[in-house]
Amino acid sequence: MKAAIFGLAIVGVMLASIIGAYSMWSETIKVNGVVNTGEVKVAFTGWSCSDNGADP
Repeated sequence: MKAAIFGLAIVGVMLASIIGAYSMWSETIKVNGVVNTGEVKVAFTGWSCSDNGADP
């Protein structure tokens, strides 16, 4: 099991090295991707303060 994980790590490093070398050689790198955004609805339902001391 450790040998398989080690082998995958080596392949990953080699692939990253090849991609990095190609991007440095080609002078142009294009990254295409899709970003999906959503909505965040914030509502305050109540508040409390547990500090009873004087402020400095």
